[in-house]
Amino acid sequence: VKDVVNTITTDTATWAGQEAQITQQLQSAGLGRVKVKVIGHDAYLSGEVPNKLDKERAVTIAEKAAPVKVRTNMIRVAPGNVFGF
Repeated sequence: VKDVVNTITTDTATWAGQEAQITQQLQSAGLGRVKVKVIGHDAYLSGEVPNKLDKERAVTIAEKAAPVKVRTNMIRVAPGNVFGF
């Protein structure tokens, strides 16, 4: 072997950029406790929100912020403590 041409490319920088876009949109919507991981055209959500509506809203925000489809939504609904502490 005299020469090797490495033509392998990865899209990890693109995925990281999409994660940043989605994270910024989630934070702007008051969902700062939601985390996102992008791999290819798929997004995976985790974290915590106070109600089911916010869990569903996180999916909508993620899919509008970047060209991804939410494949797994592991966001936990954790309503605030009844007594406030």
